[in-house]
Formats: sequence, C-alpha cells, structure tokens
Amino acid sequence: MSKVILVIVAQHVVALVDGGEFYGAKATINVWAPQLESPEEFSVAQLWITSGTFEKKNVNTIETGWQVC
Repeated sequence: MSKVILVIVAQHVVALVDGGEFYGAKATINVWAPQLESPEEFSVAQLWITSGTFEKKNVNTIETGWQVC
C-alpha cells in the first residue's frame, strides 16, 4: 500500500490597520531564483490590499504579484 505525505511550507506576513483614511500603498516584492522541484509546484509573491468585511459582504481587493511555475 502506498503512503502519500503532503508537506506545505509557506511564509507569509499580515499587517492590519483598523480605522483611518489611507490614499495609497507601497511595497517591494523580491524574488530570488525560486527553486521548483517538480512540475506540480509553484512559487508566488503577492500583495493584497483589502477593505470592507465578509460579514457585511462589502469586501474590495486590489491584488498584485509574481508567480513562477
């Protein structure tokens, strides 16, 4: 019988600001030669800016990033 082991390694950071008015954002995304070991893998660097709440169903997002397959 075969055994399947799934290991997910991820790094992420979340910054939250509650209240106030903001008129822009700035970030630097660095990607250093991502190494993929199989065709099923991918590497992604993303920045998401969100407002609103899921409870009130008024979520808005701006998303940008880089993906290597």
